[in-house]
Amino acid sequence: MKARTLVPAVALGGVVVGLAVGVRVFLRPETGHGDAERTLPDDEWAGAQDWFAAARNAASLPAATTATGPREVGLCRIAPGAASRCVSGVGATWAEAVVHAASGNDWLADGTLRLELVLEVAPSTFPADASPHQAGTRGLRVGPRTVWPSEVLIDGLFSTPDEDDPPVWKIPALQQALGVSSDTFAYESVTTFTLVQAAPGQPPRPVYRLHGRDWPATDPASLARPLHLAADHLVHLVSPEGRIRYRYDPRAGRALAGQNLLRHAGTTWSLLRANERFGDPRFVGAADRALSFLLRHTGTDVRQGPHGGGRVRFVLEGSNHKLGGAGLSLLALATWQQQTGDTKYEEAAKQFATHLLSQQQESGEFWSYAPKVEGGPRKPDRSEYYPGEAVLGLVAWYASDPDPRWLDTAKRGADWLIDVRDAGKGPGKLAADHWLMMALERLHRVTGDDRYVEHAIRLAETVAFQQQRQAGHDRFHPDYRGGFYEPPRSTPATIRAEGLGAVLDLCARTNRDCERFVPVLHLAVGHALQSQYGEDDTWWTPRPEDVVGGFAGGLVDPELRNDYTQHAFCALLAAERHPLRD
Repeated sequence: MKARTLVPAVALGGVVVGLAVGVRVFLRPETGHGDAERTLPDDEWAGAQDWFAAARNAASLPAATTATGPREVGLCRIAPGAASRCVSGVGATWAEAVVHAASGNDWLADGTLRLELVLEVAPSTFPADASPHQAGTRGLRVGPRTVWPSEVLIDGLFSTPDEDDPPVWKIPALQQALGVSSDTFAYESVTTFTLVQAAPGQPPRPVYRLHGRDWPATDPASLARPLHLAADHLVHLVSPEGRIRYRYDPRAGRALAGQNLLRHAGTTWSLLRANERFGDPRFVGAADRALSFLLRHTGTDVRQGPHGGGRVRFVLEGSNHKLGGAGLSLLALATWQQQTGDTKYEEAAKQFATHLLSQQQESGEFWSYAPKVEGGPRKPDRSEYYPGEAVLGLVAWYASDPDPRWLDTAKRGADWLIDVRDAGKGPGKLAADHWLMMALERLHRVTGDDRYVEHAIRLAETVAFQQQRQAGHDRFHPDYRGGFYEPPRSTPATIRAEGLGAVLDLCARTNRDCERFVPVLHLAVGHALQSQYGEDDTWWTPRPEDVVGGFAGGLVDPELRNDYTQHAFCALLAAERHPLRD
């Protein structure tokens, strides 16, 4: 083992963004994950609180000289938003190694400390051995410089440029952190068991990547706190003017540029669902401000389609008018009117519904993108989710305004999706269309048509099939459990959980046996909860008040976005409604 060495962790911040030259290391599910994850039995770290106390005491003592032993540790003082300051130590036991690292370093006496118990150091080569599955679970060491596992994510050395893109290594930032100049270099892969103590005397918490190691409980009592935190976070996102914060970088502690009005509308709907769950006027007030902001960014004109039209309203965003923007805006407005009885947005809702009607083709298929000017060239692209959003918005509005045009349009749209888009497809080919699952539940509530039940169950079977494809990967990385895709992200889990909740509602109302989907729902919610920022998960971010309750993009993507939390909140509601049975 190495003797005691000062190891500065490099704060990269804007360097990572400015030098965003990446190497793609996305792997398909069938590609190996490497060795099974190593961990530490509870009895081996049971005395960790005493170790931290001894380390803080030793910090004011004279520096130790040399030491030897089979145990190596890294000990870091966390300064959120700035560089962590780290030292390493060795000893015959973990306790001795911790004291060896801390002695003579008085800056370790207070504040948040992170302790890295080194389990394995393996010779490796970058990028061949830098598996994306291990990002945040392995550190990298070159000579005297060590980047500890969690610092890979905190410093943005491995990140996701966009939700639909694979994660990439930020090569210039990694080179700067390790003091290397080549794109290919030898390094030591460092496997650790991580403990964080938020303040002196606090019980240390075992951490994996940036979340707790324990699998989250999903029974109704355990979900109460995450639900409250998520709902409070949603309110926190809404400014006095009604703008909903879209993206947030917890590393830098600041909002990022950008706005997405479609997701703004969906988040507004989730605020109203929070009001339904908690009965708190804060949610109504926030939703009212958000709706006013949304309508200030809409336009109207007159449009016609094969089934009708008239004065329409659309969201002003992008080079075309998105069908989903009108669908989710209508859903939010319909929910507002049903919950509050306030009809002040009624005319706008009718215009959104008329826009959806005007964008339906003779076949029942919707155009996903309308031209900015009526009669202009159409964008032929099809969105996977916009049609379901449109159907859901229409059937929700029909409950307040029982004009047969809205229900007929919703039925034609759903029938086209069932009979054309999804016809003949099995679980391996069907899209896990959560908006359609929710729309079918409401359509059946109005029509009683069992075709909607059958297709909703088919979509639920698709979710179960997709989750099963990932089964077993938690042997290598326990936090992969219940997730979707590689590496798994939080939103694919939560949107599927939302949809399953609606299908289970439908099955319960029609006396169908769908109990097999309940464990699928809870596995997905358990996976997603690992991406929620609880009070104990903010030790590394400079502004905890901006992140607590929110859901990150995933295990290797700490960024926050309003729709991540929107979908997660609704997924938690689904798990609360449909608890696991023994």
